[in-house]
Amino acid sequence: MALTRMRALGHLVVVMAMLVITACQAGPGATGDTGAATDGGGGSTGGGAVAEVARDRTLIITPWSDRTGPLTNPENWNIYQSGNQNQRQVGSKTIYEALFYTNLNTGELIPWQAESYEYNEDFTDITVKLRQGVEWADGEPFGCNDVKYTLEMLRDNAPELNYSFIYAEWLQDVECVDDLTAIIHLTKPGPRWFLSNLALGHENHQVMLPAHIWEGQDPKEFANYDLASGAPIGTGAYKLVSSSAQQMVFDRRDDWWGAKVGFEDLPAPERIIMIPVGGDESMAQLLIANDVDSGHPLLPGSFTATTGRNDKIRSWNREGPIWGAPDGCGYNLVFNNAKEPWSNRDVRLAINYAIDRA
Repeated sequence: MALTRMRALGHLVVVMAMLVITACQAGPGATGDTGAATDGGGGSTGGGAVAEVARDRTLIITPWSDRTGPLTNPENWNIYQSGNQNQRQVGSKTIYEALFYTNLNTGELIPWQAESYEYNEDFTDITVKLRQGVEWADGEPFGCNDVKYTLEMLRDNAPELNYSFIYAEWLQDVECVDDLTAIIHLTKPGPRWFLSNLALGHENHQVMLPAHIWEGQDPKEFANYDLASGAPIGTGAYKLVSSSAQQMVFDRRDDWWGAKVGFEDLPAPERIIMIPVGGDESMAQLLIANDVDSGHPLLPGSFTATTGRNDKIRSWNREGPIWGAPDGCGYNLVFNNAKEPWSNRDVRLAINYAIDRA
C-alpha cells in the first residue's frame, strides 16, 4: 500500500484530532526562539541536561479536552495502569505505535507495525502478519512475542489494568507461528473485535509492549520509567528525555526503524513538548503568543477572538460555524437482547438495514 508524505508526519499525529494549529515559530509575545526544555520540578531528565532545539523545529502541544492543570504521572509510564493517561495524551504521538491505524474520515486501513490481518471462517481466529524491520528504541526486534506477552498479560490481570476486561472476556491465547506471524485465538466469534481493539490505532487503544522489558515485572506495579536506561521504550520515532508536572519533552530518534528500512521519512519536528493548560482562557493566551501549536479546544467565542489577535491560528475547518475536527470516537448502538422487542433477531436486522450510512 502506498503511503503519502502527509502520513509520514501523521505517524505521530494520525490519532491526534487537531483543532487548532499555529505556526511553529517564535512570534509576537513568544517567550524565546528555542524549544529549550528545563526540568520544571518534580521530574527528571535522566541525569543530563536537555539540549536546546529551535522553536521552528519544535512542536508544542497540550493535553486534550478536559485535562487541565499540572501533568499527571510524569514518572509513571505504565500505560495500562488504571488512571494513567500518558498514552492517550502524548505517548501515542511520540513513543508508541499501533499495529494499524484507521482513517475515520475515509475508512482506510493503514498498516503500521503489522502488514495485514485475516479472520478464519467462523471469526474465532485472527492471523496477523507483522512488518519485518520494526524495532524497539533499544534496537531489539519487534515480533510476535511482544504481541503474545501484551495481550495475554492484559487477559491475566483483569480487571485491574486498563482494557484488561476486554481480553479476559475475548482472548483465549496468542499463538506465535514464527517471529512475524501471530494467531489470536478468541473465546467466541468476534467479526469486528480486531478492528475495534487493535486496528483503529486511536490514542486510547491498545499498543504492544516490549516483552524483553516487561517480562518478570508486576504489570500492576511496574512504573516503566528510567530515563537513564531509556525507559519508557517503544517503537515510535521519539524518546522521552525529560518529564515533570510542568512539561514532558520528547526528542526525535534519528535511528527510528521506519526511516532505517525506508518505510517512512523521519517526522519533521525534532522535539515535541507537552505542557499543561489551565483551560479556555489559558489556551487562548498560549495560542496568541505562539507558545503552543495544538491541543486543548477553544470555545467558539474564544476561538473567534483569538484568531483576531494572531492570524496564524486556524481550526480543522477553515470556515465555521463548525470549526472542530470530525469526531474521532466510535459509537455503539447496543440492545438488551434479553428483552422484547430486541430479543427478536428480525427487529435488530430491520434497525440495522434502516440506518443510513451515507
